[in-house]
Amino acid sequence: MLKALDEKQWRTKLESIGLLSAMAYCSPQQLSACLPMIVPRLLEVMTDPNAKVQTASRAALKQIGSVIKAPEILTLVPVLLAALNDPATHTKRALQDLMRTSFVHSVDPPSLALIIPILRKGLKGRTAVTKKMSAQVRNENKNEKIKMHHPRHRRSF
Repeated sequence: MLKALDEKQWRTKLESIGLLSAMAYCSPQQLSACLPMIVPRLLEVMTDPNAKVQTASRAALKQIGSVIKAPEILTLVPVLLAALNDPATHTKRALQDLMRTSFVHSVDPPSLALIIPILRKGLKGRTAVTKKMSAQVRNENKNEKIKMHHPRHRRSF
């Protein structure tokens, strides 16, 4: 399905995105294990020239957000999805919310699949404020404020 996102025909991309979003309902366990690979690809497709492909990728990200089980991240999903959909407008708010969050539970790979692209955008951003906030969230990550579900998942990102 991910290879179909590289096709030039927009209908093929659209059907692939539809299958990925359907997996959120049919097999959320399998989907959650693959989210570190899926979310970056959906973010790439969001810039496709075809408006239907863009809309479908946004809808797929929203459905994929329903797979998140970490309680701290579950409350942040709407803000994180807004930051993924429109990084220029919502990245700063998402970083602020991440900084305010106290992580008690382990953060699973599906949650990290939504968080890591926002941190990367913040670190690559133009303003020093977003770079600083991203670095602080990542630094807290290294100090185990954000507890990883399993050490091998750190390598996925």
